[in-house]
Amino acid sequence: MSILELKPLQLKDIRAKIKHVEQDIKNTYGVTIKLSFLHTKENVVTDVDLDISTQATVGAIKRAVLDYFQCPEETLITGNREKSKVRVRRFFLQALKEYTDLSLKQQGLQVGGRDHSTAIHNHNEFDNQYDTDKSFRAQWMEFKGYVDKYLSDLEKSMPVTLEEVDAKISHNDEVAKIDAEILALANQIADATSIDTKNALLDKKRELVLKKEQLINTI
Repeated sequence: MSILELKPLQLKDIRAKIKHVEQDIKNTYGVTIKLSFLHTKENVVTDVDLDISTQATVGAIKRAVLDYFQCPEETLITGNREKSKVRVRRFFLQALKEYTDLSLKQQGLQVGGRDHSTAIHNHNEFDNQYDTDKSFRAQWMEFKGYVDKYLSDLEKSMPVTLEEVDAKISHNDEVAKIDAEILALANQIADATSIDTKNALLDKKRELVLKKEQLINTI
């Protein structure tokens, strides 16, 4: 059986994950879980101008994609052109388009720091396959139902609203300072022409993201 023939995880498996999510929320007052989906070692970019609600949605979509296709997170950020891996990224970017208000640039950044042209190409290819390939269309509808359920269960498990978390964090000066540093690094990463330079900047950015997450956990 190929990876594209795999079915979504059964509801009991989803509920087991939600239980783990709930415990994390209890331990960190509703903050870490909203960020941990996004702030993982492999993730190269987190847009600091996104509110916590959007960050949580992006992170949950990412986890749903990885669970559905049963693949590692590296699949989303590498340039591997194998058909199965291309489809993972195609579904992820399309889900970002349909479930969030991310700009094309922000969508591209979520798949290995790429630019808006990656998102545009993906959406054009998606539309073409959706219109001409019956099996592709059926799998997308199955996947979309899976994401809907995943997001719904995740939202129900949160003991505080995302708006409350946003308000709590947005008034913290230290968080704002780190956000400014992360944004500056993100701009440098976008302009970097050397792979070594970009990787060095990404390492610095990950350190700041971790510092921010640790700070938020103390607020």
